Amino acid sequence: MPVSKKKKNPMSQSSLNKIFSFFLLFLLFVLPACDDRPKNVLSKKEMVEVLTEYHLLHGTLQVSNKYYTPESNLYFQYLLQKHGVTQAEFDSSMVWYAKNPKKFERIYADVQLRLNNLREDIVKGKFQSFDSIGFRMLTNNLWNLHPSYHFTSDSVRTKLPFKIQQPYLMTQDIYELRFLQRIAPQDSSVDPYVVMRIHYANGKTDSIFQKTFNDSILRRYTLRLRARLPYKIDSITGLLLGCKQYKGTFHVQLDSIRLLRYFVPEWQDSLRQMVEKNANSPEKFPAKKVRPKRN
Repeated sequence: MPVSKKKKNPMSQSSLNKIFSFFLLFLLFVLPACDDRPKNVLSKKEMVEVLTEYHLLHGTLQVSNKYYTPESNLYFQYLLQKHGVTQAEFDSSMVWYAKNPKKFERIYADVQLRLNNLREDIVKGKFQSFDSIGFRMLTNNLWNLHPSYHFTSDSVRTKLPFKIQQPYLMTQDIYELRFLQRIAPQDSSVDPYVVMRIHYANGKTDSIFQKTFNDSILRRYTLRLRARLPYKIDSITGLLLGCKQYKGTFHVQLDSIRLLRYFVPEWQDSLRQMVEKNANSPEKFPAKKVRPKRN
């Protein structure tokens, strides 16, 4: 009588699931270990994000003629800070990917794709402008004298000078002098004007000059000046009632006087290091005078 052989049971579904799960865990833990990217090198995703914004920022600075200005480096430093990346990590990543051109090509293919998509959105009108760097421009009022004056024929003639000295005044700040002024025709001032100056610790000075008018019209004046030289600022000075000469009659009204400082908080430490480094360096920048258009 022939002996019947036992049929082997096919592998159960539960066994297949266990093997599949084990295989997934193997891929999860083993494959990352096969990546030869050093720990201090950014991942592909991180490089794509940083380089996309890098090229957008590069183009923006060139179009706005700010690429070769002293503050251009601050924009790039803050871009890295925004992504939580140090300059050393970014430099190491660029060097490592340059030695691995196939990986670098894949990164730039994604960067190019993002830039092309952005360009198409702009053409289609879908793009809404935004500040990808996210700088916070803060403002504070430096004016420490009376905000308004009313001078009559009984008042003592003055050119109303002012001087602001604060340790936190910094290069790349923007200083804006605003006020309302009315000079009566009977006022004896000849060629009246207002002037504001930025005095640097190395003796250099930038200034802005605005002619005013004694015609009884109440005018709003705004003088805006950037501290462009990379040196420590000694003071901000100026004259609100400057003139070539006067005979004695005084009839001027001033109101809503403000001297505003615009600055980026994230830049302050880097700027402070820069001015300290330049404290004993040779002077490379000439003084600058600005004459705004008539208001």
